[in-house]
Amino acid sequence: MFKAVWKFGKADFDDVKSIRTEVFVDEQGGDPEKEFDDYDVYAAHLLVTADTGELIATARIYPLGHDTGIGRIAVRKKFRSEGYYDLALRMLLYKGQGLSGHKIVTDAPADMRSYYESFGFTADGGEFEAHGGKYIHMSVDKNGVRWFSQCGHMEKPE
Repeated sequence: MFKAVWKFGKADFDDVKSIRTEVFVDEQGGDPEKEFDDYDVYAAHLLVTADTGELIATARIYPLGHDTGIGRIAVRKKFRSEGYYDLALRMLLYKGQGLSGHKIVTDAPADMRSYYESFGFTADGGEFEAHGGKYIHMSVDKNGVRWFSQCGHMEKPE
């Protein structure tokens, strides 16, 4: 079992910072000076923990002009095959649909482009280097988010 909570701004930020440092700086070689930015002050940070309190994942959502920005989804290595990235993205999209603005925008990992496209995102440009990896700027109209099940096909009962 897990618990997901929202933390606002940099209040009680240590757990979020710990996960992002582990994933984006230590594992992926990102610049620790650039990992934390002004968006963190205005963001709502998702924190996912195990029932035991062990840290699992984090992500953020923040106002971005007339749009809503999402990103910095980080899942600790030992939990990556358990669907927490999908959980975090779905929670960001759900929260984003309820906020003011027109679009939800993100800098998605370039190798996950088709995954983001399955939610309705479209690329707004080419790939670029940032945070120690390749990313692509993508957006989706808040009313254009596509929700799908990963449970597979189910036969209709007769």
